[in-house]
Amino acid sequence: MATATTTAFCDATSLTTFNAWAQWIYDQFIAFGWTQTADTGQQTWPATGSVPTSAVYNIFQAADSLSTAYPVYVKVEMWATSDVPQIAITVGTGGTDGAGNLISPHTTRAAFNPYTNDTTNQQNLYASGDAGSIRFLLWTPSGFTGFPETYEMTWIVIGRSYNASGNQTGDSVMTWSGAYTGKAYQVVYNTTIGGANPQDTSGYFLAALPYAGTSSAVGGTILASPVFQNIGGFTNPTPDFLVGKGADFPSDSVAACTVYSTSHNYMPGYFSISQLINGVNTSVLIRYE
Repeated sequence: MATATTTAFCDATSLTTFNAWAQWIYDQFIAFGWTQTADTGQQTWPATGSVPTSAVYNIFQAADSLSTAYPVYVKVEMWATSDVPQIAITVGTGGTDGAGNLISPHTTRAAFNPYTNDTTNQQNLYASGDAGSIRFLLWTPSGFTGFPETYEMTWIVIGRSYNASGNQTGDSVMTWSGAYTGKAYQVVYNTTIGGANPQDTSGYFLAALPYAGTSSAVGGTILASPVFQNIGGFTNPTPDFLVGKGADFPSDSVAACTVYSTSHNYMPGYFSISQLINGVNTSVLIRYE
């Protein structure tokens, strides 16, 4: 796997600030080994002219060892509304029609955006992944404690299903994405199994972390919870991200946690407000290695 980081304004006032984060997202898919499809109408980077106020898109295909038998396609859309960044994600396993549309089965389009834009302070953007999985943690609070920075963090996690030994399988693809406005979690199956489970827009992960309190430290041990998907029963947990408490996992500080008997590095993003995930004082820990 690989990692990447940069800084950018949570803003789309100008093409400069729009391209700084939007092209960076595009670039990481390519850098991590995904292949851009030949679908017509895709955005070329850097964007020129004016900041797009309706969605522009790119489609990427996984190129990992499972992709021949179990392909994965990700459609990423980006634009701006009132200078606020907007992102939408659709993930499928059935291919594309060549004109920018995913063929079933695929997830429901998930659109999300920060609460507002910020032209004053640049914030950290993180990405990690490989040719079959990818994760983004955008506009982390980066040491800020007030408005608007603590309202801007945005996350995307796309990864394959796992078996009980912690190995990736081709059964399904798990997706989590969201920001202050709009959160969605969904599983799409391979074409043999077919279909996708219902999209969950509640904003709550299926995780065994207590709601109350600012810390989950017990007896000197700091607790974090793996995250599951509800597919009519729980999936095996993903090592691609965890949930913890903000006092235990402050933003922008890599933490090591063991999942499936293997130590992984995670980049936390701390939510200090209740409108996001799993209540106040929650940190989402994105696999970062």
